[in-house]
Amino acid sequence: MKSVKEIRSEANMLYTKSSHYIVATFIVVGVIMAFASSLMSVLGVQFNLPLLFLAAVLFGPVQYGTIKASLLAYNRQARQVTTAKFSLLGFRHYFKIFLPFVGRSVFIYAIEALLIVGFCLIASQADHLMMFLEAVLGGQFDLLLSDGHLIVNAAAIVMIVITVVVGFVLESYLALSYYFAVDHEVGLIRSMRMSFRSMRGFFWDYIWLRITYLPYALATAIIAGVVSRAFTTMFQQLISMMPGVPILFFNILLVAIVAFINTLVSVMIYRVKEDLAITVFYKELDVLE
Repeated sequence: MKSVKEIRSEANMLYTKSSHYIVATFIVVGVIMAFASSLMSVLGVQFNLPLLFLAAVLFGPVQYGTIKASLLAYNRQARQVTTAKFSLLGFRHYFKIFLPFVGRSVFIYAIEALLIVGFCLIASQADHLMMFLEAVLGGQFDLLLSDGHLIVNAAAIVMIVITVVVGFVLESYLALSYYFAVDHEVGLIRSMRMSFRSMRGFFWDYIWLRITYLPYALATAIIAGVVSRAFTTMFQQLISMMPGVPILFFNILLVAIVAFINTLVSVMIYRVKEDLAITVFYKELDVLE
């Protein structure tokens, strides 16, 4: 098994040789995923469906194109990747790969939701169930604050932390399931089992690999956040100048622009390199498997 440093070095080499073939696919797929996630959140608020953001998992199979591209790059076959074909590859094989891609996310959400429901029943916190679900499953932790102060008790905070940790561990152990599903053409259960089994003994290597890209992710978040804030302010001014145009239209347009900017920044800074590093990590474990 290669060290994290060696994995990153190989990923950088792969990026140098294949980026001009695969980057555009990462941008298109990333925009689709980001737009779908944000759009579901906007529509959820608009139509009072607070958990509608979970429907974004239905777009999970779109990632098939980037995973396939990463595997081809690893095999020095990146020339086979064409943006028009691979960006939509997930849609083309949607029903074939639906269970491995959507099922994993649903499984993790279900475990987290069961933990939250269980706590609410035990601690008589049923009135806050929806808020907890939105906070944990959607990452909307600002819902737990009011004027900068926590509106939940210590027991609820402990429950949320435990649930987030459990979800993080599950997500990490199952992180390679998509690769097994694509590379070995196996179903949901087997791909999850293969990922879990191969990750045993290498869990902390995977975590450290992801941590090494954290500074780039934070830089991306800051840059994208500043740009997004600027566009949000601009759109607020446009709304006041054009009262006849539905706010939903502006919200959807803003979501599309922000999704493109966020994806473009992340892909240009680190995202492709990180995915290639995970691909190298997967291939190292696949040999052991």
